[in-house]
Amino acid sequence: MKRIALGVMGELGDMVLDFLVKQDVEIVGVDTRVDRECHKNCGSKIKELGLPAKSYEQIVALKPDIFFSIYYLKIIGKELLDACLVVNLHSSGLPKYRGRNGFAHSIQNNDLMHTVTLHLVDEGIDTGDIIAERNELISISDTSKTLYDRMQFIAYKMFIEEFPKIIDGNYERRNQTGEPRYYGKNLDKLVDLKSNPLDIYNKIRSLDFPPYEPAYYLENEQKKYITMKDVDYDIYTNTIRLRGVS
Repeated sequence: MKRIALGVMGELGDMVLDFLVKQDVEIVGVDTRVDRECHKNCGSKIKELGLPAKSYEQIVALKPDIFFSIYYLKIIGKELLDACLVVNLHSSGLPKYRGRNGFAHSIQNNDLMHTVTLHLVDEGIDTGDIIAERNELISISDTSKTLYDRMQFIAYKMFIEEFPKIIDGNYERRNQTGEPRYYGKNLDKLVDLKSNPLDIYNKIRSLDFPPYEPAYYLENEQKKYITMKDVDYDIYTNTIRLRGVS
């Protein structure tokens, strides 16, 4: 029986834990971080399922066979990589969207598709070989929040489909290809009202993720927030009207 450990965050982390307790594996430790960004911690689910809550350092010492990182928001160090196989569920496509805030950036970049990725972890940041990917169309009305919500279920389905292969060691892997790009955690939320209407629209919807700070413009050096409820955009004429903005 494989001994596995996890670092989990968010509703997806809860879903994965519910799935794993029904599998023929031994869960030796689960770490969850403090609430951060859009990902709540999974402390309640860990307690509900009676799983062993462990710190990252304790998990390293346990030397599990496999460590799964599910929206964990922690850089995995060499100490864990030397101890076991580490697999990460990344919320965006690789190598195009290494780092953070992939939902916002894919909308701002006017992508037609968004990708979630299951990949091996190495000593780089989101640079390991890809095990699996799943794609989903981005609607012209999607916000980062609606895209995030939808992609969670796609990511979950991918995980449960690939899990048996990973446990048995029969998974496929391939190198990342294409031009890599890394995005940090900070997002530029200032909207240039003189820019292209599509760029304005994409920026506003990419930053519409309650309860976090949305896009804004400056009026008399004061922030004026804009969300999708303030926007009328015509895709056919590429025109935009922002309610409350002259």
